[in-house]
Amino acid sequence: MLETNIDRWKEQALAEGREQGMLLGMQQGIQQGMASGIEQGRQQGLAQGERQLLQRLLDRRFGPLPDWALARLAHADAAQLEAWSEAVLDAAALSEVLGAPPH
Repeated sequence: MLETNIDRWKEQALAEGREQGMLLGMQQGIQQGMASGIEQGRQQGLAQGERQLLQRLLDRRFGPLPDWALARLAHADAAQLEAWSEAVLDAAALSEVLGAPPH
């Protein structure tokens, strides 16, 4: 009888331990997912802000942008946007910033 009770308590303790471990793992996963999502959203927001500022600078310097230029801006990553933002300061033509238009 004592052996049966010990076996039952051991099973209960194992089940509770598994449940607590799963809950803790789920909580940590949710926290990590939220932090990752917040960081990704922040990065996307920064890139969008850089893209909008660069477009305004290009519009002011070279006039209304052609469709190919808008498409390049829309698909550029953060590093490319940063490089173009520096190039706009010295460029005499739009193609010196964004490259040659497609043929």
